[in-house]
Amino acid sequence: MKSDLIPIAKRRMAFVGIITMVGNAVGATVLFIYFRFIEAGLVRESDPGALGPQVGLFIIWLVAVIALLSALGLRLTASIRGSLIQAVASGDKKSLSDAAARLLDVPTHMAGVTLLGWLISGILFSFAPPAYQVMHGGDWHSALRALVGTWLVATPLTAALIFFRLERWIRDTVRMLIPPEALLSVPGSFKINVLPKMLFVSLLIGILPMAVLSYLTLSQIHLIDADPQSIIRFVSRMPVAVVFLLVLTVTNAVALSMAMAWSVSKPLWETGQAMAKIGAGDLQVTVPVVSNDEIGLMGEGFNRMVEGLRERDLIRDTFGRYVSEEVAREVLKSPTATDLGGKLRTVAILVADLRDFTRMTASIEPHLVLTVLNRFFGVMTDIILRHGGTIDEFTGDGILVFFGAPRSYQDDARRAVACALEMQQAMNSLNERNAGEGLPRLQMGVAINVGELIVGNIGSEERRKYGAVGSPINIAFRVEDQTSGGEILVTPAVREQLGERLIVSAQREVTLKGIEELITVCQVEGISG
Repeated sequence: MKSDLIPIAKRRMAFVGIITMVGNAVGATVLFIYFRFIEAGLVRESDPGALGPQVGLFIIWLVAVIALLSALGLRLTASIRGSLIQAVASGDKKSLSDAAARLLDVPTHMAGVTLLGWLISGILFSFAPPAYQVMHGGDWHSALRALVGTWLVATPLTAALIFFRLERWIRDTVRMLIPPEALLSVPGSFKINVLPKMLFVSLLIGILPMAVLSYLTLSQIHLIDADPQSIIRFVSRMPVAVVFLLVLTVTNAVALSMAMAWSVSKPLWETGQAMAKIGAGDLQVTVPVVSNDEIGLMGEGFNRMVEGLRERDLIRDTFGRYVSEEVAREVLKSPTATDLGGKLRTVAILVADLRDFTRMTASIEPHLVLTVLNRFFGVMTDIILRHGGTIDEFTGDGILVFFGAPRSYQDDARRAVACALEMQQAMNSLNERNAGEGLPRLQMGVAINVGELIVGNIGSEERRKYGAVGSPINIAFRVEDQTSGGEILVTPAVREQLGERLIVSAQREVTLKGIEELITVCQVEGISG
């Protein structure tokens, strides 16, 4: 895969020089049209310093400028191209991030070289001794017109054209060659914020054409003062100049506005798409950060937010493996959820325990003991969660479950009984599977009680757990001691709540440790409804 990207990287970087050359050629063409047909139309060819007779020399000058700037551009991108290819070949994340940062510098560097080159060439073209004498005939007015025309008409247009075209090309290149995990943060490249770019575009679209038109008008007033007959040429040729500037302005405005809109809208669109995926539950999405302006900072912040959401879900899911998911949500949903303290609630308590498990496991290997126990807990956990129970803890080979904490319903006792019935039914298929693997059969006793418990966070500032305290829990454990394998015993409190809905097969009086009077427990076979 990496070797396939290397030829792509070479081709993409080769186009940087081509884009630079084309941009300079466009600027040179605009400048040539301006001097050959607009400026020359307003100045007589017989005037000293008129550019019309020297158009051949002017073309040579422009070709030399384009060649020089293109060569500088290729020289500038050579090291960036090398580091990019090396990073793609290695696949190292840090090298790829560094290569992305250097790539994102390319539009600024190339536009800067172009801008500086055109500014210097304007001075040389206008006032350097050979050009000053040959092309302007030593006339400083003509040289000044050449300088102003070069700087105002072609220089900013060329630099902007190269910058925005390269910006799009390089961003697409970065997305194509750099993996998403290396584009999560703002790269350490040269920073140009959105505001300066918008101001520059506004300058080119709104102010610069007016400046050129004002300059042409003022320069023609100067010529008319020197030669009154120039007013005829001014009246006949000035509309041509206005049309030229209008066409140039409209074309420039459309191109730069589209480039600027793309520069801002595409990252925002990508972020919007990513937000839609997050809304659908996909937390693996990220947005590529391919700029270091405010848009890039927004993308980096978005990625940090998604990472935080992933960490929160990981914590909740991991936490939910040690406590009930309901408890995890209760603890994580508010800053005060972990405060020590509790509330008095009516809770249905289910206690389940395997009969004679300690004696049974003495005859099998330790790792098989864990296999049997984890398989039992796995099956029972699924059933408990399906009925809305909260697993408080696994007590060796038993389970303590609450129905009504942290979230309570009107039918907590009914759900507890229904859960116990399904748990006992599941023991049949579980034992069949164990028997097929030569593992011992299991028998479980279940007891259910209802009562008021203090439910909340128990422990100290250093370590705490979500749990419950109260005598109904002790009664549930003592009733569970009275069960035999396959039995479900409920206390009188449960029988009182459910009444005729309970299907009872037998009942008996038992003595519970710590309780003087006898209590009547019922053996449940089903529940109506």
